[in-house]
Amino acid sequence: MREQQVGAYAGGPLGELVGAWLSFDEGLRSGSGFDVEAYERLRRVLRGCAVAWAGCDAVPREGANVLVDVFPATEANARLYEGEAADQVMEAAYELHALVVPASRCGIRTAGGSGKPGDRASSAAAPGRLRVWSLLRGA
Repeated sequence: MREQQVGAYAGGPLGELVGAWLSFDEGLRSGSGFDVEAYERLRRVLRGCAVAWAGCDAVPREGANVLVDVFPATEANARLYEGEAADQVMEAAYELHALVVPASRCGIRTAGGSGKPGDRASSAAAPGRLRVWSLLRGA
């Protein structure tokens, strides 16, 4: 099933991000333990996305979904472990969060507008994408 999910996003930063996230998350969720290689790959890919998407005003919705899920899903996975293993997963959650936080501070809004009173939908954003004022700056 994972191959089907990744195949839908093959190529480019989005495909790499989805693949790296699924590999890291599924390893933890399945109880296989902390995979250092998958973790380091996810960190590299997040930094690569920061570079690739730095000049963009929109990222694919699926990419935003991964960015939003990184901390809460990793934190939840830590509860599957005990002692040092749980501590290692929580430390990773905070380190990954630190890479993603600049995106969450940037005012992400959907193509339908920011939700602020009087704000009209922007026609510049394509359907299925999110408008982003600044993306992963400083990652």
